[in-house]
Amino acid sequence: MGDAQTVPTPGQLADALAYASFLFWETLAEMEREEIECAKLACGWSATSLVAHIAFWDDYQRRRMEAALAGTWQAAGFARPPLDNDARAQADANRPWPEVEEAAKTAREKLVAFARTLPPEALRQDYGEGENSFSLLKLLQHMANHVREH
Repeated sequence: MGDAQTVPTPGQLADALAYASFLFWETLAEMEREEIECAKLACGWSATSLVAHIAFWDDYQRRRMEAALAGTWQAAGFARPPLDNDARAQADANRPWPEVEEAAKTAREKLVAFARTLPPEALRQDYGEGENSFSLLKLLQHMANHVREH
């Protein structure tokens, strides 16, 4: 994975996750609530669906990483969600904004807290997941970028 100089610390990853979230919420703060609830993005999703999407994946990936650290899903792999992103977006489109907003902020706070408390050595190894493996470092970096991508 690289030497200690190229691997960010858990605190740095947590800060990157928090900063990406800050920028995302700052952008949303420029919109009126009605815009958030009614806007359709280029991908066809509502803004509410997009925020729910980010909340879903923040929660899912945190639980996945927790399971990897605990060794509870190594044999079978972590269960993939039953719905794809578009199906979930369609279902989330009519959820109340306050519910989605709270879920998203809570999910990101938990992900940031998780990253901050990781032992540094956890970032230097891969974790088995069924026939595959994954890196907490790469997944946390992806989750920081996930918010920016949207």
